[in-house]
Amino acid sequence: MAPTHVLRCCQRGLSWIPVIFIALVVCWSYYAYVVELCIFTIGYSSIGEQIVYLIFFHVSFVMFVWSYWKTIFTKPANPSKETSWAPPLRPAGLRPSDQLGPAPQTSWAPPLRPAGAPPLRPAGARPSDQLGPAPQTS
Repeated sequence: MAPTHVLRCCQRGLSWIPVIFIALVVCWSYYAYVVELCIFTIGYSSIGEQIVYLIFFHVSFVMFVWSYWKTIFTKPANPSKETSWAPPLRPAGLRPSDQLGPAPQTSWAPPLRPAGAPPLRPAGARPSDQLGPAPQTS
């Protein structure tokens, strides 16, 4: 027997430790909820309350165990060839210098101002350099 075969067997066995740990936690939670809470704590004084708690827990418990089972025993798969993480191709006729994404942010952005306020001019602009319609004076 080659050492790699022994290491592979050990790795296969050790990979089940987290699965066994989760299974033990699930079994403990089942005991804690069903036995300790629903049977001993609530007791037989409120059978209707016990039934509601147990139905809710068992529906949630079955869904969790089923999804965990599917997660553990479904073989991993690779993405299909259609799912490619390569960057998108440039449309025909575009040069590398042509921009494909959103415009870059400039260092100057107009400040927020209340609705109806007259347009603002950048620092150093002359009154003749209007950025919008001329303000109306009365």
